[in-house]
Amino acid sequence: MITLEEAKRNQANLQATAQKILDHYHVEELLKPLGEIHRVGSFRYGLMAKPDIDFLIYNSNPTLESLVNIASKIMLMDGVGKVSIHNQYIWPKDVNVPKSLYIGFKPIWQNVLWQIDAHVMKPEDQLDAENFYVGWDSKLTESQKDTIIFLKANLIEQGRYPNGFYSVMIYKAVLQGNVKTIEELENWKKKYLSN
Repeated sequence: MITLEEAKRNQANLQATAQKILDHYHVEELLKPLGEIHRVGSFRYGLMAKPDIDFLIYNSNPTLESLVNIASKIMLMDGVGKVSIHNQYIWPKDVNVPKSLYIGFKPIWQNVLWQIDAHVMKPEDQLDAENFYVGWDSKLTESQKDTIIFLKANLIEQGRYPNGFYSVMIYKAVLQGNVKTIEELENWKKKYLSN
């Protein structure tokens, strides 16, 4: 089992590396033509457990053409292994994805595959804060942050994060259910999914 100290050290290393990657690839400058950029998720809140960076971008008229233009620039950059674009506005309603245009890419940094995701959406389609942890950082105590980092790190070691448990579920369990251990998280998940 990974200790809290190890999980926090890993988080600090991921956080610092994420910033280096954003600076190296000028990610926010590159995404700026897509609209109003917001850092979200574990990178914003200092809760990183895996090499992943997330953005929300608001634009009153998002277009696939703008994503294709940026995707071609990204794919030509050194160290980028994959670029993806999705038009999630046309996906079926029963598919649990935000109404948005999506662009994601995978740079290789120091032999580690990173994931950078951005959802471009109209302001009226913005994600429910409850379901995308927008603004939750103001509610988290240091103790709760430690619990989240600890839980994520150990679930990753067990191969159950993000498969089986995902960030929003863990955040809700800690914030709303006062969960502190994996066993408590498993019990909370059963109740959560049965509602």
